[in-house]
Formats: sequence, C-alpha cells, structure tokens
Amino acid sequence: MINMAFTRNWLLFSGLGILLVLVTRFAATDAFLATAALICYIALVGYIWHRTYLSFKQKQDQLYAQSHEDQLTGIKNRRYLFERMQELLARYERSGEKFALVLFDLDNFKECNNRFGHPAGDKLLQEAATLLQKNTRMEEPLTRYGGDEFVLLLPGSDFQKARETAIRLRQKLEHNYFTVKGQQLTLKMSSGVAVCPDDGREIEELLEVADQNLYRNKRNATG
Repeated sequence: MINMAFTRNWLLFSGLGILLVLVTRFAATDAFLATAALICYIALVGYIWHRTYLSFKQKQDQLYAQSHEDQLTGIKNRRYLFERMQELLARYERSGEKFALVLFDLDNFKECNNRFGHPAGDKLLQEAATLLQKNTRMEEPLTRYGGDEFVLLLPGSDFQKARETAIRLRQKLEHNYFTVKGQQLTLKMSSGVAVCPDDGREIEELLEVADQNLYRNKRNATG
C-alpha cells in the first residue's frame, strides 16, 4: 500500500542516489571521499527502508485493528470472535486444553431502546460494553456478537469457572446505574455457557449450545 510517507521516502532515496552519482563523478580521483559518500548513501538507504517499513507496518496494524473492532462499542467484533475461537479449537486439538465461552444477552435493552430512542440506546449499549470489558482480563476477550449480545471467551476454563465468571459480570452490570436522558435505570442480563469439548468441537455448535443455555436460564428466571 503506497501512502504519502512511502512516496516521500522514495523521492528522498532517488535524490540521494543522484547526489551520490554527482559526488562520485567529481571525486573519482579521491578514493577516500568516494568511499565515504558510498557509506553515507548505504546508511541513509537503510534508514529510509526502516522508516518505510515501520510506516507500512503501522498502517497494516491499524487496518487489522479496525477490521476486528466493533464500530459502535469499541470492543472486539464477531469477526475477531470467530478467528479467536478457531485458534482455541486448534490449540485444543494440539494440547487438549479446554476453553469455555459465555453468551450474554441484555434482557431489557430493547425496552429501553424503544422508550428512549435509538441514539440513547446506542449510548447505553456503549456504556454497558465498557463496564463489562473493564471487568474482564485481556486474555479473556469480550466481543460483541450482535445487537445486544456479547460473547466472552475463557481459555483454559471449565464450566464451573465460566459460570462463576458469568455470575460476577451479571452482578456488576445489574448493580450499576445508567443515566439515560436524565433518568437512572438498571440493565438485566442473562447468560449461557458452553465448553469445548464437552459441548462440541465446532464454532457453530458451541455457540448454539450457549444460546440454548442462555434462553433456558432466561425462561427459568422469569418463570
């Protein structure tokens, strides 16, 4: 990918090349001066290549981050979730290391969205995602699965640990007050756990089990 920094560096590179030719031509009878000019040129070429690579790498990293980030909430997105799950499944096949996932659903978010409007609902979703992410670890990524659903990946975790984590996060969210258009409200959240390999060894299978457990828990809570 060619950008302004890349173009600028190559223009400088070309100019230095022309300068080297001129210096070498007029200093052909002075071996020391010619050698010094060549060394300086090689050093500058190395410097330009290094700066060009860093600029290119930074741009690539930014594009990667943007493609794996949910634009509304700023947390990881569905694409990242699937890639990370594939990595964890491959790790299980190599080492037998289990992992769990927790699917969360905000129970009364649609009601709040309809009551206060979509812009206020988006802000509420952002604040809820921020709160949940602050209470998770970097190695246990929280992702937005879609709408008001989130998935937390728990490498090396079993069902009991995942369940305890889900309860802790639900309590954090439900004991927090959100301010929407001058009114304070709370959010309720349901969760469902799935564990690899106990509940499956495919991405879709694990997500389906977590979804079934989530709605079973939701019915039990309201029944």
